[in-house]
Amino acid sequence: MKLFGDKKKRGVSELTPEISQLVEEYASNRGIDFAKALEELIRKGYRYAQLERMYGKSMHDREVWDKRFYYLKVEAGYLYYRLRFRDLLEELRSMAMILMGTVRSLELCYQRYAPKTESVLQELKELEKLKRIAKHYTEQYVLSGRKELEEKKYADDEEVLKSIEETVKRYKKVLGRGDEQAGIADR
Repeated sequence: MKLFGDKKKRGVSELTPEISQLVEEYASNRGIDFAKALEELIRKGYRYAQLERMYGKSMHDREVWDKRFYYLKVEAGYLYYRLRFRDLLEELRSMAMILMGTVRSLELCYQRYAPKTESVLQELKELEKLKRIAKHYTEQYVLSGRKELEEKKYADDEEVLKSIEETVKRYKKVLGRGDEQAGIADR
């Protein structure tokens, strides 16, 4: 895209009609005069070049240019780990229940069928320790973890999900128009 009509003449009055139209549209959208619009655009272009030099990334890397993209990734990660935490709690609960059931079955076997020797009494003490451990894990991690998930201490999952949906809609709109500058200009 040519900025100036003739390479020998580089004055503002020598802008190509296409560039003049872009500056006029910008001025109209901002409610400023042509000279002020040209000044703003030059400053923005210079700032863009500084950011490119600073980050070493191109305009297409949304993470640098649009903070909402970064926050979308953070929100999605938050929801992923909340759901993963919920799954882990259920798996831990299941394992603790299996351990308690197994310990109880072994305990019954020892009490009913084993002679009351010193080694059997020692095994029963070990089984009692395992029951306490399983109970501790159930209370300390499963029940308290469920309580924490229900408290919505840090954020409401529904609000986070709504924010993600709004951001995705915005990106679909921006990408659907094919206007890469729209997301940056909207900030």
